[in-house]
Amino acid sequence: MLTITNELITMLAPNAAAIANAKKISQKGGFVKLYKSEDNTFMMGECSGSGKSNYNTTVDSINPEQPVFGCSCPSRQFPCKHGLALLVEAMAGKSFESCEIPADIIERRSKRETRREKQESSEPPKVNKSALAKKMKKQLEGLDLAEQCMNDMLNAGLGTISGNSLKTYTDLAKQLGDYYLPGPQILMKRIILEIESLKDDPGQAEQRYAHAVRYLVQLQAVIKKARHFLSNKLESDQIEVEDSTIYESIGSVWNAAQLKQLGLYKENSELIQLTFTIYYDQAREEYVDIGYWMELETGVISKTLNYRPLRALKHVKQDDTIFDVVQARELYCYPGDLNKRIRWDEFKIRDASTQDIHKIAEHAHKDIASVAKLVKNQIKNTLSDNFAAVLLSYKRIGKIGEDVVLEDQNGQTLLLQNMPDGTTEPTVELLSYVPSDALLEQQVMFGLLYYDAATKRMAMQPCAIITDEQIIRLLY
Repeated sequence: MLTITNELITMLAPNAAAIANAKKISQKGGFVKLYKSEDNTFMMGECSGSGKSNYNTTVDSINPEQPVFGCSCPSRQFPCKHGLALLVEAMAGKSFESCEIPADIIERRSKRETRREKQESSEPPKVNKSALAKKMKKQLEGLDLAEQCMNDMLNAGLGTISGNSLKTYTDLAKQLGDYYLPGPQILMKRIILEIESLKDDPGQAEQRYAHAVRYLVQLQAVIKKARHFLSNKLESDQIEVEDSTIYESIGSVWNAAQLKQLGLYKENSELIQLTFTIYYDQAREEYVDIGYWMELETGVISKTLNYRPLRALKHVKQDDTIFDVVQARELYCYPGDLNKRIRWDEFKIRDASTQDIHKIAEHAHKDIASVAKLVKNQIKNTLSDNFAAVLLSYKRIGKIGEDVVLEDQNGQTLLLQNMPDGTTEPTVELLSYVPSDALLEQQVMFGLLYYDAATKRMAMQPCAIITDEQIIRLLY
């Protein structure tokens, strides 16, 4: 049986606008008829709309972990606002007439079950070694192009690149997409964007050049490591995918079948979201939805990443803040470092309890030194993120001069500071609005720990405070 809550609707909705429109439909009495099956696994509604005829909307929840929506409206969003509105009607306790489950719904259920049984019993998909080898050879050619482009930039000097030369590098960056190298392509775009920004804001030249150099270093590392990795696989004829972060650095896309074949998944996991944010990545031309989650059983902190291309923004489901516990039937884990990327398809949700909050606090690091060492080891890898999401117990949060600092039980202090890369909203200023001074003592902080090159010290951007009873988010 499907348990309908605001959190479930939020997770199913393609974006916030769809939820708002769904609530408007319900509030204005848009449904002229409502039906529900005796076993509560099927709902159907007739909704008035802008068309001549009413829209027929259905929700089939025979599998409550993955409800199936249907609607006769012309919307390309899925689920559409009418399907979400039907859930809102049910959650509001509206009166539904009893109905039989239509024959076409029963037939679709049977087909889905057949497909699922086939997927679960079938052998892993066979690898087309010839096609993969051909792709790797093409990628090696693209790496040569990227290296040539990078060397030309360095030889010319970043300060001399403008006009026609900048257009040439932009065209070369576009060509990398033809070589199955979106990773190096994005790094090239980041370098170009930093150079372009110098014309608009010459006062930030030092910072822009520093960013450009950092991306050049990353690009050089990707080229070197990817070339070695791909060449070895071709020479040894070991073409099959493996558990390696190199795939991510060159921009390969993992699917669930590959991750499962490599054993990068687990069953029946419970996760709770600690923070959520959205930012626009200009180089990718995509909005990025990032959620940080803790697996309650292990204490492992992972992240969900949802990329929404600007050109298809209306058709890609937007992630959102979730306050309940997500119960994932199968949790897939991407290769990575401290905060690996995760995903799931089928899920249920339940209310977060005080016991869940206690589990979060139990997994927190006890001192700054140990967690800083852990993060520094990741930062040393050029291809890894230059920060990590961590939990840290603290004695107090206060000020030393103008700096806001966190003090651990050993008296060590850590600077609390907003990350300078612009991918997260400022949060340090929000600490002054925390409702009680007691929350700034003897609690647990969830935040992004990073090395600040300007001050040459470790710093943390605070994202949430975990107390005995609740998660107080500074970043949603």
